[in-house]
Amino acid sequence: MKKNVLLIEPFIPYPLISGGHQAIYNGIAIMKDIANVHLVYTHTTWKDPYAQERRQLEELFPFVKTYDFCLAEKSPVMFWFKLMRRIRRMWAKIKDNLGLSGVDINDYRSSGFAPQPDKFAIYVNQMIRNLKIDVVQVEMCFQQSIVLDLPKDVKKVFVHHELRFVREELRLKNMDVPQSFRNEVTIHKFEEIGLLNMYDEIVVLSPIDKQKLIDAGVVKPILTSFAVVNSVDKSESVEKREWNHVLTFVGPEAHDPNYDGVMWFLKNCWPALLARNSGYRLRIIGKWSEVTKVRLREIYQNVEFAGFVDDLGVALARTVMIVPLRVGSGIRMKILEAGAYGIPVVSTRIGAEGLMIEESEDILLAEEAKDFVELISELEDADKRVKLGYNLKKRIAASYSIEALAENRKSLYA
Repeated sequence: MKKNVLLIEPFIPYPLISGGHQAIYNGIAIMKDIANVHLVYTHTTWKDPYAQERRQLEELFPFVKTYDFCLAEKSPVMFWFKLMRRIRRMWAKIKDNLGLSGVDINDYRSSGFAPQPDKFAIYVNQMIRNLKIDVVQVEMCFQQSIVLDLPKDVKKVFVHHELRFVREELRLKNMDVPQSFRNEVTIHKFEEIGLLNMYDEIVVLSPIDKQKLIDAGVVKPILTSFAVVNSVDKSESVEKREWNHVLTFVGPEAHDPNYDGVMWFLKNCWPALLARNSGYRLRIIGKWSEVTKVRLREIYQNVEFAGFVDDLGVALARTVMIVPLRVGSGIRMKILEAGAYGIPVVSTRIGAEGLMIEESEDILLAEEAKDFVELISELEDADKRVKLGYNLKKRIAASYSIEALAENRKSLYA
């Protein structure tokens, strides 16, 4: 008999506009023969912003029933609070572009582990009773605290896409900041680990993240359940295409590690690359704010913003992908996507962490800016580009199949 599973999500994972969307989407796709799926997502606007996407997802997955819940408080105070918070974040990024920013303590005091609103907790518990839910599956750190409100007799699973304490520790690693900043990160780590230990099982995307959680004090069972890409070029060959010196970065600005990585690359690598060859272009794929796009075009040459693209394979063709991430955990879906299309990748070690791929054979890895520039320059050699793309494609096809993911998740729900 199929389990009745309630998924608690922060958004509708369609269309596939980010790695997080794709990981959640494929996790749902493999549940067709495993569970009866009910998905509740939250939003903070008075009108559901995902209504169209919700209909599209239900058309793709008829076995999924979706529900939305509005967290917004209909008051002018809440409106102005959200507006001021957005302005503060935009100003922080403008300062960063101007080289004026330091670390904002508010980034660390907003840990994401605050209790869920009472009205949402009541709604979820009503769903669990009325739908006879067997398993509640929660995803994304900022929803982690809902476990405090769940009944004791329902199984609770948390899918951890990115360890928050690891990301925060990496952000502060090389920064000269007051001890109070570091204490904030330590407090958040205690919150994160404590909440995880209230779940019956934790799912992570790599063995490395599993070990980090064990070392940090998680005592509940941890399952390693990798993510997969759903749009794979199944042809055997990787064409020896001409490269027009286009570098691609895939990821939305809203995910802080993406913004940090792009800014690091532009400040530290881009001038040196353009000095070697003024024909280099950087194409950034994903949703970025107009403020950031205008500012970066003013400061840096040959930077393009493609926004969300319907066909990622077309957008990546004849390019080299860069993954200059310096913070984060989990796995980078963008590397899996590149591998699906046979696109060569140059990444930092953190960017490639957790993936079952081999350095130099499947991917090029560098830490320092000068090494990052050097590795990109080495891909002027067409044979090397083809070899890297072909090897990565083979590795992804062998290790990250949808069939393997389905078997993996079946064991979890059993």
